[in-house]
Amino acid sequence: MIKGSHNSASYKLNLDVSFWEKGKYETLRKVAKVLPCVKSRMESLMLNQSKTITEQLRDGIRAFDIRVAYDKKTNEYWCTHTFASIKFVEFIEQVNYFFIEHKEAPIKEPIFIIIRPDYNSGFTMMDKENELLVLLTTYLRFYLDKNVICYYQPLAEFYKLPQKIHRLSDLNIIWFNCDNVKAFVENYNKYEPNPKKDIMCG
Repeated sequence: MIKGSHNSASYKLNLDVSFWEKGKYETLRKVAKVLPCVKSRMESLMLNQSKTITEQLRDGIRAFDIRVAYDKKTNEYWCTHTFASIKFVEFIEQVNYFFIEHKEAPIKEPIFIIIRPDYNSGFTMMDKENELLVLLTTYLRFYLDKNVICYYQPLAEFYKLPQKIHRLSDLNIIWFNCDNVKAFVENYNKYEPNPKKDIMCG
């Protein structure tokens, strides 16, 4: 059983980043920027985690559910849950930092990164997957396959997968929404493995 976090990077909300020129999400983003009560409500819906990626890794999380969107104005990739949370590069840097922390006593268990497009942002990844892979391999080139296993889920089926990117098929992952990550990890064995589908907890 693999311990994973749902919407792993959604531990903070960045309302300065917009993926839309108009529409309901853009209107909501603008309103939340000026009305604290709306922002607070959005945070209660959009934030699934309370700890950073590095902190989750320290607590034992080994599978990360990463939703990605693209900011056309700045040509930057963001980890999102409809709205922006942290830059994709920052996510990778946090994983890299965890490996640096354990340089003297390397982590033996693999870390799974599941990359999905955030469809609410209008991003499909179909034209940008190569750029994402460059970012991954630039920062994690020493760990890919050996310590880090990346799964890529585009709109279509996994017909043509880049090297070192695998199918998200038979992984048995418990995904969770939880403030106390460490307590969840310590007690995750009470959940029965399901060989056919992931288990959503929290």
